[in-house]
Amino acid sequence: MKIISWNCKMAYRKKAKFISRYCPDLVVVPECECFGDQTLKRLWFGDNHKKGLGIFSYLDFELELNWIYDPSFRYVIPINVTGSHKFNLIAIWAMNDSDDVRKRYIGQVYSALNYYRGFRKTN
Repeated sequence: MKIISWNCKMAYRKKAKFISRYCPDLVVVPECECFGDQTLKRLWFGDNHKKGLGIFSYLDFELELNWIYDPSFRYVIPINVTGSHKFNLIAIWAMNDSDDVRKRYIGQVYSALNYYRGFRKTN
């Protein structure tokens, strides 16, 4: 199984061909624009339609936001993945938080992973 994470720095629709040649099963794309509707094969999270977090299934996997999702962990997203394999995925776009130094980059990831501890252990 191949899972690729790539910060594409926007315009993923124009750059997706660079990823597809690696034949990924799933791709997590920080700084991805919103295009198309949410589907079982594609999820997107963000406030700005030009820059958010995209999760894409390139094969037979279906994606669903887990009920445990807490929006205070803005871009740390728990996803249920089903298909030929069933597993939990946490898609992450770590970023700076200018208001709270404890929520910058690794701080937000650390806090979210602690919060999602049970999700990481189940499936």
